[in-house]
Amino acid sequence: MTDITAALSELLEAAAAHPVMLAATPGTVLLYLLAVRLHKKLRLGLLNPLLLTMLALIAVILVSGIGYGEYQKGSTPLSFLAETAIVSLALPLYQKWPIIKKYALPVVLGSVISILISFLTAFIVVKCFGLDHRYTATVAARSVTMPIAMDVAERLSGFPAITASVVCLAGIAGAVLGFPLLRLFRIRDRRAMGIAIGACSHAVGTSEAARHGITEGAFSSLGLILCGILTTLTCGFVWQGLMWLAGE
Repeated sequence: MTDITAALSELLEAAAAHPVMLAATPGTVLLYLLAVRLHKKLRLGLLNPLLLTMLALIAVILVSGIGYGEYQKGSTPLSFLAETAIVSLALPLYQKWPIIKKYALPVVLGSVISILISFLTAFIVVKCFGLDHRYTATVAARSVTMPIAMDVAERLSGFPAITASVVCLAGIAGAVLGFPLLRLFRIRDRRAMGIAIGACSHAVGTSEAARHGITEGAFSSLGLILCGILTTLTCGFVWQGLMWLAGE
């Protein structure tokens, strides 16, 4: 209750300072609904509702001259609802739990491989560009949810602020390109598709997986959770292994 009161208080303060910010929350919702309708009508993977809404909001903020901080305060109710809505991702996990237990081993192995690939590709790319190893730490955990990724980056002496942006981009890229790429490589198994999306593009990708079906959403939620836990537990060991490969 205290959180709701604080959110409303922030919104009223923003409205008093800049009345147009009263339109931030309903305007964002309207843009998203229009994006969903366009996506359903054209059936194009690149027209992901989240991506379209984000681009539209950027355009509106730039054209109107409203500062991002003002918009963020005006959309406080949405931020609060987004945090609580994460819990809904557990619903398909509960609904498909008997099937998930049956495939526990391949699910865990897939999550472990995803983590190793994420760290290794970050290491290779940073090495190719001749950047400091702190940038490897910054982008290595890009495929897990943002709070965990930022914590991992900080523990490995990376740059958490950059990590947040990279995680956001990874999530949107997975939501937009994930299923088209899976279909391109003829991957049709709903369980494999869900694990792949959850392991690569965290909550943003999982929300897209849930739109494709309960099975995809359940396994994507599982991949999201497992990769987050395993990344937290193993990042130190994986990092030491990469530094050994680098001869440091």
